[in-house]
Amino acid sequence: MAHSNGAHPATTDGEAAAIPRSLEPARKVALITGITGQDGSYLTELLLSKGYEVHGLIRRSSNFNTQRLDHIYHDPHAVPSTPRPPMRLHYADLSDSSSLRRALDSILPDEVYNLAAQSHVAVSFEIPDYTADVTATGALRLLEAVRLSRKPIRYYQAGSSEMFGSTPPPQSEDTPFHPRSPYAAAKVAAHWYTVNYREAYGLFACNGVLFNHESPRRGENFVTRKITRAVGRIKVGLQTKVFLGNLTAARDWGFAGDYVEAMWLMLQQDQPGDYVVATEESHTVEEFLQAAFGYAGLDWKDHVVIDKKYFRPAEVDSLKGDSSKARRELKWKPKVGFQQLVEMMVDHDIELAKKEKVLVDAGYQLSGFELGPWYFFSQGKNKRGLICSLAKMGFMTSIKGKKRPPSKRRGIAIRRDRRASVAELAPHPRSTNSRIQDLDRRVNEVVDFYDGNKMPGSSGRLAGGRSRGRHSREMPDLMRQFGEIMREVTSDKLAWPFLKPVDVVDLNLPDYFEIISKPMDFSTIEKKMEGKDVFNNYKSVREIYSDVRLIFTNAMKYNDEQNEIHLMAKALLEKFEEKWLHFLPKVESEARKVHFAKVFTRSVRNKLRIRVPNVMLSISLIA
Repeated sequence: MAHSNGAHPATTDGEAAAIPRSLEPARKVALITGITGQDGSYLTELLLSKGYEVHGLIRRSSNFNTQRLDHIYHDPHAVPSTPRPPMRLHYADLSDSSSLRRALDSILPDEVYNLAAQSHVAVSFEIPDYTADVTATGALRLLEAVRLSRKPIRYYQAGSSEMFGSTPPPQSEDTPFHPRSPYAAAKVAAHWYTVNYREAYGLFACNGVLFNHESPRRGENFVTRKITRAVGRIKVGLQTKVFLGNLTAARDWGFAGDYVEAMWLMLQQDQPGDYVVATEESHTVEEFLQAAFGYAGLDWKDHVVIDKKYFRPAEVDSLKGDSSKARRELKWKPKVGFQQLVEMMVDHDIELAKKEKVLVDAGYQLSGFELGPWYFFSQGKNKRGLICSLAKMGFMTSIKGKKRPPSKRRGIAIRRDRRASVAELAPHPRSTNSRIQDLDRRVNEVVDFYDGNKMPGSSGRLAGGRSRGRHSREMPDLMRQFGEIMREVTSDKLAWPFLKPVDVVDLNLPDYFEIISKPMDFSTIEKKMEGKDVFNNYKSVREIYSDVRLIFTNAMKYNDEQNEIHLMAKALLEKFEEKWLHFLPKVESEARKVHFAKVFTRSVRNKLRIRVPNVMLSISLIA
């Protein structure tokens, strides 16, 4: 069913007369995809202030990612007299057209704002299929659901200045697109889907080509927030360096709170159209650095390290928007300037870092609150800590002020009944590197021994035996022993972030695959040990050992030394080494036992001239 310009069908005179004129117009209903993001939270606030009833679509996940809406959300079980904003969340997914149609049929919105996408440029090179499915085809699915709705709906599609790519600035509505990333190409497709549905079906559908817009709610893996977050932590002494890529890239940066107003204005016009939204000012990443560090009284050159891994395969050099059409027709203009935006973000992140430092320095323990692993992983290179996360998310009341007692044992003192705090994750005093080298040597000796290749410390074959065969039968026993170690390590309270694969999409980790070439986790190891992965089963303990170490070294590589995940990985690596070294035999003496037993068995066979079964020696690996 087509709707011309989203206008409601005309009513008859009789119907119109039946409606009392004294009644106030019904509250408008808006549906937002991507409501938990930066733009979604600001748009929700704007629409609620204008009297809308707001509904948001969120994906099902094992963890909630609604912290940007926590100040709006109202617990339905709270006291009924408490004012409750008309905001509801619903499960749906842009990759599932049936869920979108059900949502529209039940909510019957007047306006739909499609803000959801896999929105990180660098990540789109790693997961192009997913980016296209959600960002481009997802928009098509939503447009089709809007078209089939029994109620006329006005539709807004969020575009991006990345669509212009290498086209020289300034870029306006008439500038041709030249996308330079899978994300940008997907946004171009969504743009033209919107234009097509507007022209083919008469939908009131608008494209907003928004240039870069930031705020204190910006994700920390975006360069602007990564910078201001680092400024805050450096200012209070929690961080010394920040790693960045191309500093010459220029962008037109505005305030997200200003830009969502332009979205709303587009759907209030008489006719649908496409609009560029921008400040018409361009600044390089280096200029942003100067403004942010300078405002905090710091010299950015003392703290910034250029890392090639953050350079994109195809860089967009310069973006600067021409928003004259939006200013003319929508009567819109930005209220927050570049310097004001930078100062707003720096002020916020300095306060955030101060809260973190006070709690960390005080040695507080955390209890009574479970924080999912997604939140730790999402910090990545930005080194955002658990305590800081609690402060930001408004869970300060969950923290019980209890000083940590001095540890009575070497290494990490961990209570079984709670999560470990940052202060408890101090590294073992013994050198990790030297112990890893020692462990490598011992593991290689044991594996070579059980494989029957050679005596430990020698270059020849096992005396009196075959190079392979009977001794390899002891490998399952060694695997079982290793399984016991695995169970002990994975049951540790620090192990929870490493039990499942890192979901780079849900956690929004744009640089993960740039830094980590071979991801690994305990569930993957378990499948290979149990033979569930028939093409990648383990052939030796050496392979399993390498993968377990890879879990922790990946986490230590991706997260800086002061990050909780880094400390947790280091602590578990220490525990793993202790357990494994404890289980390793004194290889030389055990090898001699097997050797002499074999010689004795061969002698008995020769004397009795009968076939005597092989002596199956049970070698205890417990020292």
